[in-house]
Amino acid sequence: MKNSLSVAKLKFMDCLKAMGIFYSISLLLMILTWFLSVKERGGGYNNESAALIFLFVCGLNSFKESFKFTSANGVSRKRYFRESLIAMAGIAALATLVETGLRLISQVFTRHEMLYNMLYESNSIIAVVAWTFALFFCVSLLGWLINLVYYRSSAL
Repeated sequence: MKNSLSVAKLKFMDCLKAMGIFYSISLLLMILTWFLSVKERGGGYNNESAALIFLFVCGLNSFKESFKFTSANGVSRKRYFRESLIAMAGIAALATLVETGLRLISQVFTRHEMLYNMLYESNSIIAVVAWTFALFFCVSLLGWLINLVYYRSSAL
């Protein structure tokens, strides 16, 4: 039980550093947008598309090195894949919480529209969080799947 979820912790911590850099740059851009939109109230801010691309790239980068490392240390493939899904769900949940927090903070100063609100015109925060989590999780899994297929096809 000592090493339960060790692969998930490894993958989560690996992506956490990059997320810190990404969201600090995003916060700086949001502050810059606030200062530039002081004269005009029509300015808006949306970071969701950048977060989608970031999570896709995180999914692309999260397979090869960690797979070789864990298989060299005796971790079964079944455990590796199960814990990779757990780590990606955690990454998507953290990104969802940060995006929702940024949305709530930025609505004080500028207009902030999330993708779910633009598509469905709903103001339910629970629906927005659930939809954003599902979108972030699917995008990171898509990047992971593409890298997995590429790794498998190049190893033949």
